[in-house]
Amino acid sequence: MINFLRGTLVEARNGMVTVEVNGIGYGVYVPSSLTGRLPSSGQEVRLFTCLIVQENNLSLFGFFASAELELFRRLLNVDGIGPKGALKVLSAFDPEALRLAIIKEDVNVLSSAPGIGKKTARRMILELKDVLIAKGEEIDLTQIQDFDGEEKDALAALIALGFDAAAAKKALWRIPAKEKDNLKAGEMVKQALQWIGRQK
Repeated sequence: MINFLRGTLVEARNGMVTVEVNGIGYGVYVPSSLTGRLPSSGQEVRLFTCLIVQENNLSLFGFFASAELELFRRLLNVDGIGPKGALKVLSAFDPEALRLAIIKEDVNVLSSAPGIGKKTARRMILELKDVLIAKGEEIDLTQIQDFDGEEKDALAALIALGFDAAAAKKALWRIPAKEKDNLKAGEMVKQALQWIGRQK
């Protein structure tokens, strides 16, 4: 396993960079969003990497931040998304925007990524939403969105019960968006408290 590379940037083109480490040039696939952040050729660069083995092919995928690498690996667990597809998703969204789109179940935003249809976007939500909410400390949960209607009342009730805003929002996000449309504030609070209770 190659966890990261630190070496000299030789070139960057067509979605791939070449990094020289101890006289060996490694070709690394990178998201297009990373290209503008690369140093000049001849400068040192460090990339967090994931080695993908497919039949007789070995491919390295690289990212500036470990958070991007973690999301890449999680995307690989979604049925229908391969390494190149995951790279396209991370080229279309920065890590926080991707997390928020999944947590908010925004199928339209997710399906705007190249190669991602609405069916795959729904699978991303189904398979990744709970995981990302559980890791909510990486996201500014208090700033993601303004709740309104019954959900706003449920949030206020949870805060009145002594929960901080981040914990309350995390619990409310556990309720599927389609269910929320038919729930009153009290029912949302009940479900949120049940989830909070299971975390203890």
